[in-house]
Amino acid sequence: MSRHLASITKIGLTYGKSFFLPTKNYIRKNFMVSVSSCKFNEYSSNDSGCSNVNAIPEVKDYNEFLQESKSSIHIGCKTLMQLLRINESTALRAVHMYPALQKLPCLEIMQNYETLSAIGIQYQSIKNNIWLLADTKEVIKVKARYIQLLPLELKHAIPFFNLKIKELRTLVTLMKIEDNEVPNISRIHYLSEKLQCPLTTMCNILMKHKYLLKIPFQRIKGITDILIGHGVTAENILNDLWVFRYKENTVLMRVKKAIEAGVNPIKPWVVRCPESALNEIFRRNTQRHKALEPYTNIIDFLAAKLQCSKQDAEDFVDRNPAIYKMDPWKLKNVIQFLFDKEYKPEHLMQTPRLLYFGYKTILNRYIELELLKMKPTNLRVLCKSNAEIEDYIQKHKSMRIPEEQLKSAKEEDGISN
Repeated sequence: MSRHLASITKIGLTYGKSFFLPTKNYIRKNFMVSVSSCKFNEYSSNDSGCSNVNAIPEVKDYNEFLQESKSSIHIGCKTLMQLLRINESTALRAVHMYPALQKLPCLEIMQNYETLSAIGIQYQSIKNNIWLLADTKEVIKVKARYIQLLPLELKHAIPFFNLKIKELRTLVTLMKIEDNEVPNISRIHYLSEKLQCPLTTMCNILMKHKYLLKIPFQRIKGITDILIGHGVTAENILNDLWVFRYKENTVLMRVKKAIEAGVNPIKPWVVRCPESALNEIFRRNTQRHKALEPYTNIIDFLAAKLQCSKQDAEDFVDRNPAIYKMDPWKLKNVIQFLFDKEYKPEHLMQTPRLLYFGYKTILNRYIELELLKMKPTNLRVLCKSNAEIEDYIQKHKSMRIPEEQLKSAKEEDGISN
């Protein structure tokens, strides 16, 4: 028994706080281990000096192992459950997401785990990135050698294990060239700092947008400086990384044109949108400025029209933020119409919702009520729905009929007398 225990190595199966797996030589000489149905028996021996060993796997002969290995998904799932201490649903999802785990024998999966651990990748990192196990031991070692040449700590560079060996070789060469051009800083560190995200997150982003690993570093720096220099936020850049596919001159030209068109705030979409879209924005903003003249913004315009301070106008708009996006021509026409009908600025400030309606809608409602000799003393009436206004009209008509009948009766009494 001591001869068998001596050939057990600590690389995989979990029981309590110990990790045990028979070595390849042990399996070849004796049995094949079936991880999917391993049972653990308490073991202690005073004679062999192995009293610290708590458990050993129960092994099966080769034929039993071969029969059980037919269910590759089942074996892969069980291997991950025991190796990483995860539940069945998580293991099953991983096996389906990474089909290589169905083809790899359980022993190779465990050897992959041992290889990853040996190069310094922690258990939790492997558990969070199960796809790391879906490769061969030799490929993992080659990738690790290249990744260790990158100017990154291994814990941050884990996403790069997703790259092919050829891609990793190219990346390492590129990083060496960049280090000669810009010492002590790589595109990974630069983007992480400028776009305000952790290194691991940036590595994951680079894996989703691999073209960022091929674009010249100087272009990345130039475009980033242009965007940030013109007020584009890091969050907006991260949400639209396609902007780096354009040349620096194109980015700068588009940003300047967007500023001329009155786009505020500037976002990366102004670089990739059709030029006709920027022209349309420019046309609208030109009309907006004409409507607000001689004022330069909506706050100054409202402060003058409503005869209030600039602070009061700001508070008024802050309570009704939709006003910022309203057509200034419409605002101008509505306000002027109400003033022509002898309403005061305070009436409008008490009923800001009226500004949400179109000029023609307000005009038609007012004329309808005026023809019925029902000129509204309160502007809230004009804010009602069509059905509510109809009810309002019918209600006032019904109240006026008795008054007219009474007046008519008095006139008749006067005649008879």
